[in-house]
Amino acid sequence: MLAYFEALVNFLWGLPIIVIILGTGFYFTFKTGFFQVFHLKHIFSETICKIIKKGNKAEGEGKGLITPFEAVATAIGGSVGVGNIGGVATAMAVGGPGSLFWLWIAAFVGMILKMAEVSLGVYYREKDEK
Repeated sequence: MLAYFEALVNFLWGLPIIVIILGTGFYFTFKTGFFQVFHLKHIFSETICKIIKKGNKAEGEGKGLITPFEAVATAIGGSVGVGNIGGVATAMAVGGPGSLFWLWIAAFVGMILKMAEVSLGVYYREKDEK
């Protein structure tokens, strides 16, 4: 029984997961009208530009709000780690310069997947008394 599950996991973490991730990313890319390309100015103005502004406090000094810098730092810390930085170096060393193209494709698809994930999280979030 264990060998069956091991074979299934090895199969799923091969070509099928690559097809599913890329397919879902391209589906959202086309469905949103290339959001990550055409709304790049808005994305930068809401993240990078607000970090640079002096006194980058969140609008409305209410309870539970964080500054744009804190939001971006948390998002980057959760998404990019030492493993990803080492992964790029390993890919370049093992796969050569062609691996950089696939890293760009993965980043392009990953942007829209992250946007869809965050949008769904915001849509379905619930506030409680705490």
